[in-house]
Amino acid sequence: MEERAPKYELKAKEIQAGDVIDLGCFKVQPFSICHSIPDGVGYAIHTPLGVVLHTGDFKLDPTPIDGRATDYALLTSLGTKGVLLMLSDSTNVERDGFTPSERMVGKTMEQTFRLYRNKRIIISSFASNLHRVQQVIETAVRFNRKVALIGRSMIANVARARELGYMDVDDDVFIQPSEIEGFPSNRLVVITTGSQGEPFSGLVLMSRGDHRFIKLGPKDLVVISALPIPGNERLVHRTINDLFKQGCEVIYEAEQNIHVSGHASREELKMMLSLIKPTYFVPLHGEYRHLVKHKQLAEEMGVPAKNAFVMEEGDVLSITKRQAKISGKVPAGAYIVDGRTYGDMKGGLLGERKDLAEEGVFCISVVLDSSGNVIAPLSIESRGFLHRVDADELYRQIEDAVEKAVKAFAREKCERKDEDLASRIRSAIKGVLKRYSLSSPVILVLVNEVKEKAILSGLAGREFAK
Repeated sequence: MEERAPKYELKAKEIQAGDVIDLGCFKVQPFSICHSIPDGVGYAIHTPLGVVLHTGDFKLDPTPIDGRATDYALLTSLGTKGVLLMLSDSTNVERDGFTPSERMVGKTMEQTFRLYRNKRIIISSFASNLHRVQQVIETAVRFNRKVALIGRSMIANVARARELGYMDVDDDVFIQPSEIEGFPSNRLVVITTGSQGEPFSGLVLMSRGDHRFIKLGPKDLVVISALPIPGNERLVHRTINDLFKQGCEVIYEAEQNIHVSGHASREELKMMLSLIKPTYFVPLHGEYRHLVKHKQLAEEMGVPAKNAFVMEEGDVLSITKRQAKISGKVPAGAYIVDGRTYGDMKGGLLGERKDLAEEGVFCISVVLDSSGNVIAPLSIESRGFLHRVDADELYRQIEDAVEKAVKAFAREKCERKDEDLASRIRSAIKGVLKRYSLSSPVILVLVNEVKEKAILSGLAGREFAK
C-alpha cells in the first residue's frame, strides 16, 4: 500500500495465531500452520451451524526453521468436538509419503557451496520464501561469501523481513548489484527472483544475456531452488535451456534436493483428515485433477462421497442442518481493464481481440448507386491474412462472388438495408475462403451508397463475424 497508494490511510488490524476475532455471528480463530512463508495460519471459523476449518497452504514440518510448529493440539481438539466443513490444500495430493522438512535444503546448500568453492553461485527462489533466503545467507556467511540481492520483490522482502525481525543479518554481508561484476567469483552469492520463468525477472534477464549487472558464463553455477507451479513448466524449462546456452552450470529440482515443497503430500493430507474428521469436505488449491484426487482420498478416509464437493470458481456451497449442496454460482474470475472501461475476460471485447490476433482481418468496401448496382471497383484490404500479392486468384474469386451477391440482392423485391447486404456479402466471402484457407479471418464489410451525385456514406456490418 505504501508503494501503490502512499496517501491512502490504511486501516489494518494485525492478527496472530491464537487470536479470536468476533465478526457478527462468526468467531474466527487463526491457528499456526507450517508453510514456506513465516507466520502461516489456517482458520477455524465458528458458525451457528458448526466449525468451518480452512487449512490454508500447509505442510506438517516437524522441524520448521523458525521453530513455529503446527498447532496439533487445536486441530485435535476441534476434531474431537466435531468439524462441520473442512477446506484443505490439494497441491501435492499426487505425491506419496511426506513432504521433507525445509531444513533439508540447508544441508543441500552446505554441500553445494563446498563442492563449488571456485564458482560464483546464483540462487533463484521465491521472494516470499524467507526461510530459504535466510538459509542461503547463513551458508554464504559460513563460506566467507558476500550476498547480492537481485529483483525488486527480493530486495523489498528481505528489507522488510530484517526490519520486522524475521531475519538477523548484518549490513556488511550485502553488496550492491552494481558491484557484482568487479567482485571475485568465489566470494559472492547472488539471490534472485525468476524461479518461475517470469518474463522480466532477474534470472530470465540473465538467461538471455540482458541483465545490466550480471553476465553469465562458465565461472557461474545457477541453482533454481523452486518447483514449477502447475502451468509454469514451459516458462521454467525455457529459462533452464537459455541458462545452459550462456555456458554456466545449472542445478534444478529434477537433479538434486535443492528445493522442498511448502505443501502437504498424501500422508500429511491423510493425517489432517484423520485429525479433523469433517462432516463435509471441499478440496482447495491446485488444478482440477488435484481436487478430484483429494476428494477420492477423503472418501478413502471415511468421508461419504455425497459429502465431498469438487468446486470451481464461483460455485456456491450451501449448508443447512440437514444437508450440503452446490446451489448456484456467483460472478468470479479475472476482469480486463482497458482505459476507463472494464468487463469480464470472457466478454465480447476480449474475444474480438483474440480473433484479430489469431486469424487476421479482411476488409472490403462496396460502392453502390441508388438501384443497388456496383459503380466502382471493389476495395479489398487484409491484415494478418493472405496478402494480395500471394493470392491474386483468391481475390479475383472474392470479387466475382461479391458482385454476384450484390446483383442477387438488388433483384429481390424487398426493402433493402445495408446491414442485410453486408451480411450477404460476408457469407459470400466465407464461401470462397473455405476453399482456399483453414483460417477464418474477421470480415468487415463497408457499404457506401451514392445518391444524386452526393455521397452518403454508411458503415454496415460493424459487428465482428467469422
